[in-house]
Amino acid sequence: MTHTHAWGYGIATIAGDGTTLDTWFPAPQLGQPPATDPDLVPAHIEELEGEDARRDVRLSAVMVAADLGAPPASTSDAYLRLHLLSHLLVEPNSINLDGIFAQLPNV
Repeated sequence: MTHTHAWGYGIATIAGDGTTLDTWFPAPQLGQPPATDPDLVPAHIEELEGEDARRDVRLSAVMVAADLGAPPASTSDAYLRLHLLSHLLVEPNSINLDGIFAQLPNV
């Protein structure tokens, strides 16, 4: 079965200039996000938020919902798709990764 949507709560690493460097999704999900408030971030994600002065980054909780038939729309969307592959939730070549490298910042 081909899945068309995915979502997940994650923790994004944001540089001092506002650039999203990466996003970690501990439990990405296939399908549509739940009908609950998308801004209601789980406590185990929210507790990871904060500043990291040594690296000059901020860790910020995010919720990303993606249309897997469309190209990645953001850095966090790109990382959600990579996590879906890593968690073996989707097969290679079954989701749209067109332009993914343009969404991943060079550091």
